[in-house]
This record gives sequence, structure tokens and C-alpha cells, in this order.
Amino acid sequence: IYIYIFLSGLIYYFSSQGNTAAQQNRIKAQLFTALEGLSQSHVTVVYQDSIGFLWIGTRDGLNKYDGYTFQHFRNQPFNKNSISNNYIRSIAEDSRGNIWIGTNSGLNMLDRKTGDFNVFMPFISDSSIMRDPVVFSVYVDSSDRVWFKTIDCLQVIDPEAGEIKVFNHYYNRFGRVPVNQNYNICEDSKGHIWIATKDGLQMFDPRTEKIRRYVPDSSDQDFTGNINVSTVFEDSKG
Repeated sequence: IYIYIFLSGLIYYFSSQGNTAAQQNRIKAQLFTALEGLSQSHVTVVYQDSIGFLWIGTRDGLNKYDGYTFQHFRNQPFNKNSISNNYIRSIAEDSRGNIWIGTNSGLNMLDRKTGDFNVFMPFISDSSIMRDPVVFSVYVDSSDRVWFKTIDCLQVIDPEAGEIKVFNHYYNRFGRVPVNQNYNICEDSKGHIWIATKDGLQMFDPRTEKIRRYVPDSSDQDFTGNINVSTVFEDSKG
């Protein structure tokens, strides 16, 4: 009898501890959809700025969330200071607090002081690729330069002068482009700019201004033939 009571006590203790741990590890989350104020429920990107605001990109507008309400930014055809397109692909912030937004039609900079959007239309080397200049990703490097990727180019903008420099990376124009996929940019600790592309991983060297391409070894038995890269980052070991 005593053994049974002891074992029962142990079972109850560990089961209660497990339930407590599960409750502690349970994530409290709140779902936001168009019903709660988003401009659209299909979220493409989320970014928290230096002030603490959340910027949420969707396929139908940019949203700013202050913890209570959503502020919407959509293209207004007769307002040249509005965002250029409603499909938001990427968001970044520079050291001055300006918000940079990559859309399906151009790069936008939201000026925090005026609340206006400045639109930069990127260079497209092959006008037959896409009807609009899609900006897949935006990245602000350690020198506050704004890098962004189009379908076949890596481009960098000088915000002060408004000038854009273009660096063509390898692009197979006959390869399929996943419509809803983004390709991010990363700066490593040596200042190299890494680009995810549909044609493999590519790296821009600022010293030589050349782009080197990395693809899997086709002789590798595990290689499936897919060289599409969507994300790249640098780990703690460089």
C-alpha cells in the first residue's frame, strides 16, 4: 500500500511539473488579420524599427503598428508622394530613421520628417524581363549605404545625391523566377555583400566591384539541380 501511494505521488508530481513547464513554454500570441485592422491578411514581411514600431508589408499595402492601431499606406494614383506600389517585399531602416521599402514597382523611402514617400526607380538591363521594376530586397549596410536587388542586378543608392550604381550579377534569363519569392542581402564582417539569387549564391566585393558566383558541385550525389537561394546570413564564426 505504501509503495503504491509513493509511486502515485511521484507520477502526480512529475506530471504536474510537466504541465507547469508546458504552460511556462507556451507562447502567448494574438492573431492579426484584416478584421483586426491590417490592410490585408497575406503578410509578406515584418520589420521592427529603432523606435519600436512594427512595419508589416502585405500584398495590398504597408502597415505601421504602434501597439494599438494600424496606419495604412497605399498607392494613391494622383498623389506623387504616396508609396509607388501596394505589394511590399522588403523593409529596412537607415541611421537617420528613414524607412526603405522594396515593392513590385520601385524602391521607396519614407521620410519620417515629412511623411512623404520618395520613389527611386531602379535600372533594369533587360526591359523584357518584367513589366515593372520589382525590388526583391533592401539592405542598409554598416556605412549606411542602401543596397537593393532587382531581378538581374545588385544596386546601391547614395541617399544624399540620389544616385544609383548598378552591378550586374549572373542571371539566367531562361530560368524560371518564383513569383512570390524574395532574395535577401547580407553584409559580412569583411564588408562583402552577399546576394541570394535564383541562380545561386553570389558575392560582391566592394574593393574590386566584382561579383563572384557560388553554385553546388554538380558531381555531388546529393545535388538535386536546384540552385535557387532565398536567404543568406553570417554566423558568429564569420
